[in-house]
Amino acid sequence: MSSPSRVRAGIPTGGQFAASAHHESDISLGSDAAGLSAAELYALSLQSQSEPDIDAKLAVLYGQEMRARARRGRVLDDIHIAAGDRQKFGYGMGWRMSNDEALQQAQEVAQQSDPRTAQAQRALDALAVADAEIERVTAEQLPLDSEFDRRGGWNRAFVVTNADGHVHSSMGCSTCNRGVQATSFAWLTDYSGAEEEKIVSDAGWRACTQCYPSAPVGDHLTSRIKAPGDDEREKASQDRADKKAQAAADRIAKGLTPDGSPFIVRWVEHGAVSWHRGPDGKQVYGEHDRDSHEAFKTERSAVMWYVDQHFYRPPTADQRVGLDQVVEAVAAKHGKSTEDVRAELAVKIEAKRKREGL
Repeated sequence: MSSPSRVRAGIPTGGQFAASAHHESDISLGSDAAGLSAAELYALSLQSQSEPDIDAKLAVLYGQEMRARARRGRVLDDIHIAAGDRQKFGYGMGWRMSNDEALQQAQEVAQQSDPRTAQAQRALDALAVADAEIERVTAEQLPLDSEFDRRGGWNRAFVVTNADGHVHSSMGCSTCNRGVQATSFAWLTDYSGAEEEKIVSDAGWRACTQCYPSAPVGDHLTSRIKAPGDDEREKASQDRADKKAQAAADRIAKGLTPDGSPFIVRWVEHGAVSWHRGPDGKQVYGEHDRDSHEAFKTERSAVMWYVDQHFYRPPTADQRVGLDQVVEAVAAKHGKSTEDVRAELAVKIEAKRKREGL
């Protein structure tokens, strides 16, 4: 079902409604309403209501319709199963029977003594409930759509419900509904009847340039319109940023560099004996000067390395170059002199010797 006003407003019956933003309005009728039918009274009351109030009612009804149609789609799958139908090439690829053929077959199964009789009857009953719901909601939409027609229509705004969804003047925009699933929208009923300038200004970067020709182009534009889920997404993003900042702060607090990156000490081992590449590029075994380094993520690991180098064997003159870099980094971090740091580290070395019984 698609009413004339829905076609004119560019609203496809397959659109998905996630939410609506609206406010309520109280309507009172004058004495002129005497003798009118209930339907006429309702139509008359709509003439006194604002565009946002009317669209707020429609948004609720369209949401109900879409949910009922989704249920009907699931029930139709049950109808095909009860009819003994099979998928063409696998799940989600479509059924071999048409919906009408499956419905007719399911009705026949429901009248027989068949293991699938109860299943078929349940599916048929569920289909009747879904159809009745769609019919009810569609009927309730008609007077609201008629009031839209009577006024010659008005501006509307719909926001796509994903993180970077745009604001559209209808759910029939050519940039939407291109996938297997219909695009999911939230109807911004507070903007119903608003000037395009207002919608475009508030939408900012979200404003669809197809729907709103006056919309400027630019991702830098601020949007005062949020899609459903934006607050949750923003909070999750902020939580991730906070955790990342806290992790960086922890690295800085525990480390020996201003930015928390690994602290690297470097020295040259003179006369090292090992395989190395000679002047001619060939591998040779013998003495050579070898670059050495150690990397420490934390101050604690650097201090442990310093203690171990003094504990197991006296450090060589070459190693002392790297060890001195640790002392200097610890002193700089805590605002101490290198002499004080060496004295503190000497205490740690002696404590370890005592623990080891040396």
